[in-house]
Amino acid sequence: MGACISLMAYYEKRGNAWRAQIRRNGYPALSATFAAKAEAQRCPHEQ
Repeated sequence: MGACISLMAYYEKRGNAWRAQIRRNGYPALSATFAAKAEAQRCPHEQ
């Protein structure tokens, strides 16, 4: 059987910036701040 990794990304507008928060089962949450929403949405795919 293969392992299933659940990934959830959350985007939030913070003033003039966007915060991306990524949660994965069994790992601590990661977050980063970006100038544009498009940059924040690319974040989970690059990790």
